[in-house]
Amino acid sequence: MAVGDWRDRSVKARATIAAKKALAALHARTGRLEPRSPADMATHRVETVSFLNVIGGEPTDASQGRLAFDRRRPQTEEARGLFYSPAGMAWHHGALRERWSIRAPSAREILARPPARARTVRRAAIVESDLPYTYGDWVHAVLGPLLAGPALDRPLLLPGFLAEKGYVRRDLATAGIDYEAMTDWVRVEDALILRKTFPLQYWAPEHTAAYRSVFEPDPPEPAPGSIVYLGRFDLKSEIGRARFPSERVAEAAGRLGASVVRQETLSPETSRALAGGVETVIGDHGSGLLNMLHWRPKAVIELTVDGWWVNNNLFVAKQLGVEDYAVLPVDGLGAEEIEQRLQACLARFEGRRA
Repeated sequence: MAVGDWRDRSVKARATIAAKKALAALHARTGRLEPRSPADMATHRVETVSFLNVIGGEPTDASQGRLAFDRRRPQTEEARGLFYSPAGMAWHHGALRERWSIRAPSAREILARPPARARTVRRAAIVESDLPYTYGDWVHAVLGPLLAGPALDRPLLLPGFLAEKGYVRRDLATAGIDYEAMTDWVRVEDALILRKTFPLQYWAPEHTAAYRSVFEPDPPEPAPGSIVYLGRFDLKSEIGRARFPSERVAEAAGRLGASVVRQETLSPETSRALAGGVETVIGDHGSGLLNMLHWRPKAVIELTVDGWWVNNNLFVAKQLGVEDYAVLPVDGLGAEEIEQRLQACLARFEGRRA
């Protein structure tokens, strides 16, 4: 295909993104869209966390920086006469407010308008987010602000696409948060907006502490030498990421004495039952590793494929007191090679503790 050929999906994607940006800029100039400004989104490093990056089989010292916004955001804001859509878009005084919405608006949502006659509720809360798509997004970018914020004295308006997810309903019930699943536009006379005070998935220590206080305030100490492998196997991601060689990892980890757990079987209840056997956690990259929030692990080895890694689990582990963390690519490796690299990580951990 020629460069710029409209049959090319990447060309279509770039054109769509460019059109959306142009539309957003136009409506921002007319006052119909209030986007997050570059100054609002600017960040700086507040903490550096060390870990082992296993490149070519050799654990190498590396580090990542946890980010925070340059401008400190308020934990809450209030608005009168706020319109809220079933998809989580917040409108106020004739403009779509991106900073109060559940995610960035689509082109269609930028063009939409609240209906002239929307159902009115007297008092309700909404939550700002930017990543509401997967379970990991839910925990980090929606549930985190909810748990770390003030106790709600009014129902939470929850976009319909979130309310239909079982884990969302489960977590809100555990947290004792009253909510209304959105099916149509509403006008809120007195709205409380819970702001997302951190960029992307960069939880601060208070978010980890808030989660633990609700879901697992006092997990037991794990048995010395215990290892668990959290495998994705054929579990499909909500965003369709790559497959892991879980069968080969399970074989390798099993020879090291690890118990093997399928991530699809995990829940707060099943995690609680595993808490005594998780001194070292080996896990395929993804939200399954967030189960360490229910445990007291001493070491974590996170497995990756296709060069895809997001560092949120690293910072959660650090906030739980985990000092030994490794990121291990397992693309194309056989069980013996995986076992050797796992052993190399464990040996480095032991050497640092000695």
